[in-house]
Amino acid sequence: MLEHSTPPAADPASNGQAVPRCDCESTERLFARHGVRCTRQRRLVYESLCSCRTHPTAEEIFQLVQPAVDRVSLATVYNSLEVLCGVGLVQKIPMSNGCCRFDADTSTHMHIRFRDTAEIVDVPDELEVGDRIMELLPKEMLREIERRFGVRVDGVSIQLLARRRKPG
Repeated sequence: MLEHSTPPAADPASNGQAVPRCDCESTERLFARHGVRCTRQRRLVYESLCSCRTHPTAEEIFQLVQPAVDRVSLATVYNSLEVLCGVGLVQKIPMSNGCCRFDADTSTHMHIRFRDTAEIVDVPDELEVGDRIMELLPKEMLREIERRFGVRVDGVSIQLLARRRKPG
């Protein structure tokens, strides 16, 4: 999916996880609509991220695009990701260790991060966890936050932390 206005379709090979789909012509049109210059490096960074279900780091994306582009640097990957995040085509997921992971699925959804591996997986949309959590938050608490910060709270972003269960 390139529009990112609705969640991407689930890929049967992805265990129900949403996987955005990209193609060159669509990526060029999408970049143009967002006022982003479509360089070969930037397109490959975005399309590589779209093809991932692993929420890769910039370094991992660099490893993916390096074989396809003669002259790509890690700085180019970082710069491309910053531009794409800036226009809302990519979501940056800060980690507790200071590094960031990236997600081309910018729809509202939750993640589970495994403490032992730092692996991130999407919580399936059909669980509607984010909407249900937002509904359960005390309204008076939300109004106080809105008043103090001069904002309107319209969503929630939560990363669940987990440990894998040991077999047995």
